[in-house]
Amino acid sequence: MKKTFFATGLALALAVTAQATVVNWYSGSVGSALADNSAAGATFNTAGGTWSGTWGSGLLVDSVSVVLNISGGYNGDLYGYLVYNDGSATQTAILLNRVTGAAAPVAGFGGGVTTDFTSLQAAGVTLSDSGGSGSIQTVAAAAGNSYTTGGGNLNSTFVNMNSGGTWTLFLADMSAGDQSTLVSWGLNVSVVPEPATWALIIFCAGFTVMSIARRSRRHNKVGTIAH
Repeated sequence: MKKTFFATGLALALAVTAQATVVNWYSGSVGSALADNSAAGATFNTAGGTWSGTWGSGLLVDSVSVVLNISGGYNGDLYGYLVYNDGSATQTAILLNRVTGAAAPVAGFGGGVTTDFTSLQAAGVTLSDSGGSGSIQTVAAAAGNSYTTGGGNLNSTFVNMNSGGTWTLFLADMSAGDQSTLVSWGLNVSVVPEPATWALIIFCAGFTVMSIARRSRRHNKVGTIAH
């Protein structure tokens, strides 16, 4: 019985860990103006930031979306990418590449101070591989909508990297005239267990089922003898 309870508890604990976990991170108010007409740009990272959950161990990145809240300037001036370092490897994905032409105003791209991730999503523009409003490169951005990125490959770039590393956003204003400000930004990262963790879960689950079945057979046998 003790073995059965132990195996059941272990299997349940691992099963909870095994569920794909969405971990939100938000910066709150950044309020950083980008240097006008400067390829040097600026970087912002998640070091020291607050995540909504715990990463744990044995977890891999499954999918990523980025929320940008930018005010002022012109969409077509902006170039940006996302970098992730998991401690052993670094990957980069293009987010914005002089989007929608130099004449497109950035007014719909965001604006307003945000205090939580939900507010950030509503005030900013979400970039993901499943963006339902088209490519950010060809569609004028509207706050609260979701678009595919300039590179179109967020998930394939970062999938299966170890979780818990540092994400860095790079943004640059590449043309003269007006100035853009990064009001705030955030990430929505989904993580899944490593294959070895799944194998352990399956093993424990199988052991639990076998233990319960064996106990049930013994119980039925005793009941038969008693009659």
